[in-house]
Amino acid sequence: MPPAAYPQLRPELYGPLRRGEIALHRAMGTIRFYGRRATIRRAGEEHELIYRLRSGWVCRSRTLADGRRQILGACSR
Repeated sequence: MPPAAYPQLRPELYGPLRRGEIALHRAMGTIRFYGRRATIRRAGEEHELIYRLRSGWVCRSRTLADGRRQILGACSR
């Protein structure tokens, strides 16, 4: 990302932030694509992954007793 991506930060921090971002990409491993309405992880499932949303929309939800879905939190990029 260019320095403009970090407007609230001091310019001298751009280099270390960029190196950290590159290291994160290397550590991430495989890029996965999920289709619309895909379930990435269900409540109670064990996981050791870190998810980074590169584009799209994602939410955390639960199913109510009557079958409706309640969104608990959402994020878009």
